[in-house]
Order: sequence, then structure tokens, then C-alpha cells
Amino acid sequence: MNLQLILAGPYEACNKTGDVWKQACEAYQLELEVTNLECDTGQALEKSLNIKSFPALVVDNHVRAVGHPSVETALALISSLIKRQ
Repeated sequence: MNLQLILAGPYEACNKTGDVWKQACEAYQLELEVTNLECDTGQALEKSLNIKSFPALVVDNHVRAVGHPSVETALALISSLIKRQ
């Protein structure tokens, strides 16, 4: 499973969201690639997936979540993704 988090930039709210997703992924020993719209990777994902809301969690080239989740919400989503595999 390829997990990518696209942040809007180096803002405090985005950094907090990044921490939430990192914590959720670490709980399941999953690797999370974090990028932002200031990087080529983030810009390419934004264009190819037509993403309009950020932060955005992309799983295997599909947007699975946007916005600022709670730790519980992030853990529940990661758990459900693992169960689908």
C-alpha cells in the first residue's frame, strides 16, 4: 500500500495533521510519504488527481481523506484500509 500525504505548505495546522497521519501509520507499521504543494511531487499529485482540498491522504493513487482528522479518525481509516487488502 502506497500512502502519501499532501500538505498545503509549512503551516502549523498542516504540520499537526502530518503528525496525526504519521502516528496512525506508525501504529500499523506503515510508511507514509509526506509532501506539500511547494514540492514537485505534491504538485504532480495535485494535478494528476485533480485535488482541490488539502491536506489530502492519497492511497494507491486515490484520494481517501481530506482535511484535519482526529487521531481516532485517522487510526480507523488506516485500519479499514488494511482490512481491505
